[in-house]
Amino acid sequence: MGIFFSYILAYTLIIIFLVFAVDYINYKNSLKYFNTIDNVINHNEYLINDLYNKIPKNDYYGCNFIVYDENYNPIFTTDDDFFNDLNADNIEFIVDNTSNTSYKVYYLDNDERAYLVALVKDNEINNELQSYLILNKNLEIVGGDLFSDKKSLSSDQFKILEKNLIIGYDLKKCQYLNYNNEKRILVFANIDLTESQYLNSIDNYNINFYIIYILIVVLMILISLLLKRNLLKKIQPINKAILSYKKSGEYKINDEAILGDYKIIMDSFQDLTKELKKNQEDKERIIADISHDLKTPLTSIIGYSNALANNIVDINKQQTYLQLINEKAILANNLLNSLVEYSKINHPEYRLNLETINICELIRNYVISIYERISQKGFLVEVDIPEEKHLVELDKSLFLRVIDNIVDNSLKYNPSGTTLYFKLEAENNAILLYIGDNGVGIDAEIKERIFEPFITSNTARSANLGSGLGLSIVKKILALHDFDIKLVDDKKYKTMFLIKITRD
Repeated sequence: MGIFFSYILAYTLIIIFLVFAVDYINYKNSLKYFNTIDNVINHNEYLINDLYNKIPKNDYYGCNFIVYDENYNPIFTTDDDFFNDLNADNIEFIVDNTSNTSYKVYYLDNDERAYLVALVKDNEINNELQSYLILNKNLEIVGGDLFSDKKSLSSDQFKILEKNLIIGYDLKKCQYLNYNNEKRILVFANIDLTESQYLNSIDNYNINFYIIYILIVVLMILISLLLKRNLLKKIQPINKAILSYKKSGEYKINDEAILGDYKIIMDSFQDLTKELKKNQEDKERIIADISHDLKTPLTSIIGYSNALANNIVDINKQQTYLQLINEKAILANNLLNSLVEYSKINHPEYRLNLETINICELIRNYVISIYERISQKGFLVEVDIPEEKHLVELDKSLFLRVIDNIVDNSLKYNPSGTTLYFKLEAENNAILLYIGDNGVGIDAEIKERIFEPFITSNTARSANLGSGLGLSIVKKILALHDFDIKLVDDKKYKTMFLIKITRD
């Protein structure tokens, strides 16, 4: 498991835990304020079977209820001491939960009419004011139609109307029949949520989440610091290796000291250093080989020109010497041009001049353009190019250079009567271009190396490859296009190149 994944997983799990913990705390707090008698009534099957202990406590968390029989004898209570002040005479003054009403007490500034008790429905006084009660300071009824069978109220009865019998709680009742058709009266005491309590619960809810946000920020900072420390420790060996390589071209590294997530970077660095080393070796070999190849024509040019300058050449041979000087100069110039072109296309800022080309037409026109050159060498040509239109994106001039290099090698190192072969076919999302000849073929020992710069063995020079950078340039140009080239076996043609041209 990578260090990034480990830290992110730990951070995520901690955040999830904190969120759930705060959410659970807020849920518990909300139960105190928002549980109602309906939470208990919903467990109808337990109520009618007198199985009160099976009602989940979360459904009345922070609240209490008591159940009476038809004679107002308590048969179950959630708290034996909670309902001490409640008796049979007082239950009448508790509002039934189905009525959607409650009592509202108003204080009057009059000795004879001290209190107004009214029924409130949906938090509004009944417009007709038919259900109200007026009490004096002695709690004697002096007006109204509520409790018409009574002349006065007791202190506890008045407290029930004021919601002060059990301070901070509102009482509601529910009457029902159990499985034996016996009457049951359930009295539920839930917290009477005041405006300040409601606002306080909201504040607590917000405070809890502010705490979470602060903890998350702290955790982010802490984990970032820990991650930074561990990463710096683990990538230090890579940094040392880079600095060592920059200074001396050599480096040593302990793979076990590298963070697992960064081993792929170290592998890439090692591959890069190997490639840089190989490129450097190739450059040194190219310089050495081109120096060697230039030495012969330049030596000849110097020798022939000195002979001409010193008038030691027979007049009949002077033209021959001049022709040899010209040929050697052309050879040296071609070598230098190849080196310049190879350097140019290997430059990281080199860009292809891409255009959309009908590859079939391009190859046909090329064969037509070189037909005279082929005929002068005594070569034959066989073409298998379809009349269809196949569009590909490529750099036209560079791609023609690829084909020309292959053809030039064939013309240069094969005898008269050799047949050049061109074939093109479409395959899925690629075009396959075959270029071959039935000449002397390629020695098996160097087939694997034909695209390397400067194949200098005599076998290579006599086996259709030539010297210089020709086929290495071919490989490089095609690689820039994301095309591929390889040698393939063919029964009829001893040398057969296959260029795979990918297309979208």
